[in-house]
Amino acid sequence: YAKPRAGAFEVGVDVECVNNAPTVRLPTSVVTNIDTPTVIYGIYADDVDVLMAPSRSAFVMEATVSCSFCTLGAGGQTGASVTLTLPLDQLNAALSPIDYAPNAAFAGEDTVVVTVSDMGQTGTGGVLTASGSVTVTINLVNDPPVLLMPAAVETEEDVPVAFSRYGVSIVDDASPPDDVHLELAVGVGHLTRS
Repeated sequence: YAKPRAGAFEVGVDVECVNNAPTVRLPTSVVTNIDTPTVIYGIYADDVDVLMAPSRSAFVMEATVSCSFCTLGAGGQTGASVTLTLPLDQLNAALSPIDYAPNAAFAGEDTVVVTVSDMGQTGTGGVLTASGSVTVTINLVNDPPVLLMPAAVETEEDVPVAFSRYGVSIVDDASPPDDVHLELAVGVGHLTRS
């Protein structure tokens, strides 16, 4: 049986830094009306690995923001998809707020997807990402109907005028044609329906 020896021993230990995934926080929903731009506040990217960087301004991340039925504006860029590659603090300043403009005449639901990447800057594990989404509800608004007709119609005395000849029409995108009510009046003379 061997007796253990007492004494001090030196052991080298290598500790590798592991890349932690970034995070992204965002609101769950936004509401606007048809053809009405709005802004989305509260999008925030973060990564605990920023503590390993020489400075916050040296820690660069990438964010891609996209939608299906809109034009976005962020960090001086516009489009249905915008990609920003900036130091973390500048990235967050560019992400909140984001300008959101629904496509013309679109009503319904759209989804804004935000994906952030740490670009694999620290530790082992490669590039890591996080993503989230915001539901945007675009409400249909009942616009007033538009009556298309000439400003004035002239005729000889005792000679009837057919308005159909002048292209009189009603435009109302929100109502079926049978649901529109039209009242006509004249200052002098009388109207008849044909």
